[in-house]
Amino acid sequence: MIKHVALVESRFKDGEKRLLVQFEIGNGYVLSKYYTPILTKKSKLSALISELGYRLERGQLFNVATIIGQKCLVTLLKKTSESGESYNKIEDVRRARQKNEEKN
Repeated sequence: MIKHVALVESRFKDGEKRLLVQFEIGNGYVLSKYYTPILTKKSKLSALISELGYRLERGQLFNVATIIGQKCLVTLLKKTSESGESYNKIEDVRRARQKNEEKN
């Protein structure tokens, strides 16, 4: 489930903003993913919003707070840092389908 969204300063470029999206994975465990806050045809944020069932028209403004509470399936990839520590990376996010929804 999407727990929180916020516009934050980039850790890499001064003055650049990133959209922080936090996903509750289970048992209170939260993972974060950062998106560029741009809605273009090829942006990852647009893909996320579309996957969650929202339809965006060209030039349309979108309040990202509306995705808070959306149930979703998060695919995690187990990674190892250069220092040898393991961590989970969000690989993919899909809308959680209701049991009575048709599969496409």
